[in-house]
Amino acid sequence: MTFQKKYKPEEKHTAENMGSGTLAVLATPAVIAFVENACQDSVAGRLEEGQATVGVDIQLAHLKASTINETVVVNVLSIEQTKSIVEFSFEAVVSENVIATGTHKRAIVDVERFLSKINLK
Repeated sequence: MTFQKKYKPEEKHTAENMGSGTLAVLATPAVIAFVENACQDSVAGRLEEGQATVGVDIQLAHLKASTINETVVVNVLSIEQTKSIVEFSFEAVVSENVIATGTHKRAIVDVERFLSKINLK
């Protein structure tokens, strides 16, 4: 299954503002957040009541720098799914240039059970 989502980066998405660098360019952590969000949204409609997905692994190659002035298009492809894990391949594109590629895994969890295991103290 393929899925595409578009993002308009803001000042808060620069490496300088995210603390991942000193330049006013699109930060790698912002690209990761866009990818995780697109993957999450791509499977949301297929989950059962009370389920959600959580990111458990990401492998990303940030191939090209870009400004925050252009739309980032994230294309995701669901490449494998088991009962509890969905694996994706992805690319992030700015102005027809691939700026990042990689894979991402999300675990399918029962929200109530998952939250009950977290120490919220």
